[in-house]
Amino acid sequence: MRSKGFTALLLLLGLTGSAVYAASVPALESRGGESLSTSDRSTLAAWALTQPEVRSHVGESRMRFLRGGAEIAKDENGAQYRRAVLYYRNYDSGLVNEVEVALDSGLITVRDRRDLVQPNREEVEAAIAIVARDPQFGPLVKDPSIYVDGGFYLRSQIERDPCSKDVCLQIHLMNAGSGNGWAGRVIVNLSQGVIANRNYVSPTVEGQIVPMTDLGAH
Repeated sequence: MRSKGFTALLLLLGLTGSAVYAASVPALESRGGESLSTSDRSTLAAWALTQPEVRSHVGESRMRFLRGGAEIAKDENGAQYRRAVLYYRNYDSGLVNEVEVALDSGLITVRDRRDLVQPNREEVEAAIAIVARDPQFGPLVKDPSIYVDGGFYLRSQIERDPCSKDVCLQIHLMNAGSGNGWAGRVIVNLSQGVIANRNYVSPTVEGQIVPMTDLGAH
């Protein structure tokens, strides 16, 4: 049973969630304090999304598995147990859903994370693919003299900006050579699958707040 202290800690961190026992946990290659194998990670990530406890929390939201691992933890009584912690991007809520699985007992805990969990490579590549399909930026992405960087996840502080809720990544197209400037700074809204800002300009002075989306086009 979850302790009052643990619940208070979740609230303090801006996390909300629930815990339910799963019927069974799939057999894994790794044991004890070993890291999850690539196969284990894929197996658990797919299995967790099929569990009623997770489905009831996320509904029909569009999800992407970001990362996950396993470790030995202690419960509130000091007893050790092995757990896996899996992180999924939720493109409908704009949050990250953290799924903890106690691998011995099958206890599943789902939490909503409101902090800025950065993307994995697959998510960055999805954003770059949207830029690459654009008639203006596609040739730049294919240009060997242009360095494509970024995938930095930020949340807009402007309420009417869709990027205050949606998952938006910065993609940088940089000219070759040090100090030769930008060929483009693009904001990609992955929740909507579109380029939200074709010429993003970041704050230039301390305390300045700028929209991530080009609000003139919305």
